[in-house]
Amino acid sequence: MVCVMQTNIDNYILEKGYHQFKPSPFASDLVETCFQKKFWDDTGKKYFITINKFKPWTHPYTGEKFESGYEVTSYFTFNDNPINLNLYCNWDIDEAEAKIEEIWQKCNFDYYEVFETEDRHVRR
Repeated sequence: MVCVMQTNIDNYILEKGYHQFKPSPFASDLVETCFQKKFWDDTGKKYFITINKFKPWTHPYTGEKFESGYEVTSYFTFNDNPINLNLYCNWDIDEAEAKIEEIWQKCNFDYYEVFETEDRHVRR
């Protein structure tokens, strides 16, 4: 996934299991749409990955034009402290997911939610 994206990338993101949603009122005005996917194992929800799609824009001082782009973010917790990870341009979705999983495991981050024993095999 590169900064200058083809128009069919939104469909590709959806095919990878992401759900599309409108940006929150707190998001930048440049965010056109968002996609999110949750990751879990038998113990519980580990983390979420969000992909923000940015609208084309023009730099206010230089007049330089920028194409639509994508930013991959993930939210973790460690000892109940929040951590945001941003992956900017040139990340393929599979590479980004693998790198975020690697970071989550190596850093021993907390589960977002631990499933109760009877819920372990119910993915929600």
